[in-house]
Amino acid sequence: MILQPLLSWWILAIIFLPIVIFCVWLIVINKTARKSWTRRLAIIILILLAFLRPSIPGVSKHTGNASLDVFFIIDATYSVKAMDYDGNKERLEGIRKDVKDIAAKLVGARFSVVIFDTSAYVALPLTSDTSTLASTVDTIQPQYEFYGKGSSIDMPLEITEKELSRVSKVSPGRGLVLFYLGDGEQTEEEKPKSFSPIKKYIKGGAVLGYGTSSGGKMHGPFWGTKYQSDSQEFIKDLSTGNYPAPDALSKIDEANLKNIADQAGIKYIHRTKPGEIEEVTKAIDIGSIVRQNKEASSYDDISWMFMPLILLLICFDAGAIYHTFQNLRRQQKRSKL
Repeated sequence: MILQPLLSWWILAIIFLPIVIFCVWLIVINKTARKSWTRRLAIIILILLAFLRPSIPGVSKHTGNASLDVFFIIDATYSVKAMDYDGNKERLEGIRKDVKDIAAKLVGARFSVVIFDTSAYVALPLTSDTSTLASTVDTIQPQYEFYGKGSSIDMPLEITEKELSRVSKVSPGRGLVLFYLGDGEQTEEEKPKSFSPIKKYIKGGAVLGYGTSSGGKMHGPFWGTKYQSDSQEFIKDLSTGNYPAPDALSKIDEANLKNIADQAGIKYIHRTKPGEIEEVTKAIDIGSIVRQNKEASSYDDISWMFMPLILLLICFDAGAIYHTFQNLRRQQKRSKL
């Protein structure tokens, strides 16, 4: 048997402890009403037990992906606009497509999105609404002003670890899966931190890499807008010192991506074109993850068993109060006579 309280322990203590102490005090000092206050104390204790929600192991219920939480970590640095995915398409196009395809395969799961560039934030808290997920990834717009300022592939580590820790405590029976989508390009001089701290939380997932070793050019921030005639087609690499500066190239760093995968205990998959998403979902054995977590967390709430006894005692107490008032009325009538 386990307890699954409806409220935190400290909240229950604040609510019920003063009431229990008050009832005990009245039982001690008021001998004439001792039975009544003992009955009311029993009602309070039974209500407290109901709030504690005692539960016993129940029959395992396999509800598929409904017990799965999926976290997407998405690289939104300007390098995801490099055009070396599926020919000459932007990497971001592949990221958006893969997120939607993965979600379509995991119907009923909850999804969360963490986006990072020079900072990281939760763009989408856990939700089972796939249309909201699609809108979130469709609205990702890398900012050119961040390009060249330096970014690190470990930027989302801290906030992701906090989210995984929080969810594992709030919903301990759910399977947590993580997908990291990016090109692995580390432009900060410092060595990236290890992703090993999140390994204990997740049951599977994959690191999905985008881009090529030869690299891809990136359109300028105004290309494709009404201002494109006044701007250069591709952003330039000013670090060479050459004039005119050559077009900047962003290259995938598979060594970094494989390190993330090894540290987190998940697979690395290089994504070069859309489709074949089964390679990603089959690689993590979703069915096994859901099954293991569902079997380990199936408990039946038995707090309902206290309700009939609580109602019975309340009715008995209400009857006792009614009879007390009736006796007082009779006494008042007699005194008038």
